[in-house]
Amino acid sequence: MSDLVARSGVTGRRSLAAAGVALALLVAGCGSASSSSSTVNAAATGSSTAGAAASTTASSKKHVTIAIAMTQNSVPYYETAQLGAQAAGPQEGNAKVVVQGPVNPLGGAVATVAQNLETSLNPDGFGVNPCVLAEWTQVINSISRAVPDGNILSWNCKPAASASAANTSPVKTFVGASDFQTGEAATKAAVTAAHLGPQTTGTALLAECALGVPTLTDRRAGALAEIKKLLPKVTPVLWVSNPYDAGALTAWTSALEKYQHVVYASGACDQDSSALSSLKARGSAGNIAVATIDPDAQELGQIEDGKISAGVASAPWVVANVATRLLIRHARGDSMPTGWVDTGLYPITKANAAQWLTATKSPAQAQALFAPLADTVLSNLQANTRPMADAYAYAG
Repeated sequence: MSDLVARSGVTGRRSLAAAGVALALLVAGCGSASSSSSTVNAAATGSSTAGAAASTTASSKKHVTIAIAMTQNSVPYYETAQLGAQAAGPQEGNAKVVVQGPVNPLGGAVATVAQNLETSLNPDGFGVNPCVLAEWTQVINSISRAVPDGNILSWNCKPAASASAANTSPVKTFVGASDFQTGEAATKAAVTAAHLGPQTTGTALLAECALGVPTLTDRRAGALAEIKKLLPKVTPVLWVSNPYDAGALTAWTSALEKYQHVVYASGACDQDSSALSSLKARGSAGNIAVATIDPDAQELGQIEDGKISAGVASAPWVVANVATRLLIRHARGDSMPTGWVDTGLYPITKANAAQWLTATKSPAQAQALFAPLADTVLSNLQANTRPMADAYAYAG
């Protein structure tokens, strides 16, 4: 688990033959919804308050069991999330937290893991990660009836494919960041770091590794909006890369050869970031400004040395930690917030990349960086909770 602050490995490591089942997994972190109100944190650390470390209104410290289902295990993004969820037990005290995900992020496999957790643990609360929305409807309904007081929430991936569908979902709480603002924030950070501006001319390549996935569409839409705002003389090119590492590298190599005077490049998937990182390492991407989402250790090093302009992190440790602690507290009598709990976004630049890179070295170092951020979200829970519909709304 060395790459703790990393891009998700679920950005398309699967067959597109099952597109309707698996495409929703093809994102860095299978992340949250689009919105203009996601908190963007300029600093990587924050100070927690005394009330954040433990529940203040729960009626008891009774032992509780919490189940957390992940889209996939053994990939960096979800390894980070698993650490955050597991840390919640000791933080809240007297709580058992079990986190599982399938080896392969196929819809049926994910649903089976969730069902097995529910039947084997009989948990007091359940955190679902429904990136494969088509496969989750029946499972979510079943779990919501099985856990006490319907103590279920969605983390990192929206509980339904649309705001209207969310109105009828039994899951009324979503914990995560904003995909639209993820694209915006990554682009703004990279454009600023590369010293591009209103007079810059050329081409901006904005990729999705697969079409028809709301998270990817939202991220690229955010990037496009920011390019139009910050670089009005730059021509944006929207194109489809590839959901596999080797394919993405080939696709990006061809795109950089095809288009003239490219000044900016980014993609919604982790394969895009990986491909651009490889091309930068080879010296094949020249002075092109590059943005990355949830950068891995190599990409963090490249931000630090200037090869990659900047990135933005959705902090999966924070997302999973906040979600798990909310479930523990609700199981003990606290009210569960209704709506979207915005866990924020964290720009990563040359100035703070080393700090984020340190957090990839061990679980203890990850917790040292991320626990205060999670505490800050929880200590300002009301301010950080927005209507669920906002999680589906594009910026202005």
